[in-house]
Amino acid sequence: MRFRCFALALALFVGPGIAAAESAVERGAELSAEWCAQCHHIEPGGAMKEDVPSFAAIAVYRSPEQMRGAMLDPHIGMPPLVSILGLESDDLIAYIVSLEETATWQPTGQPTAD
Repeated sequence: MRFRCFALALALFVGPGIAAAESAVERGAELSAEWCAQCHHIEPGGAMKEDVPSFAAIAVYRSPEQMRGAMLDPHIGMPPLVSILGLESDDLIAYIVSLEETATWQPTGQPTAD
């Protein structure tokens, strides 16, 4: 009986956290389609677009803190996403981070799509 109570308590405690993380990734995917897809390849395993890194490549090469910094102080042509999106920029970062395992590699070390 104690085990069942513990399992139920654990499911109630952990379950919402997992659901929140999944919904953050889903919201981040929606935001990336709206704000980022014009320049970046935002799909899992994304290839480079000209000189613009895919989100999968960004996930491999940049920490969440570096991503936030790029959103705070963007390059020319990129909107200041943290200023525009506020806390939702965390969702965008969660989506990018979720793509790390989808990156594939060419002999040059550049991520590319399969």
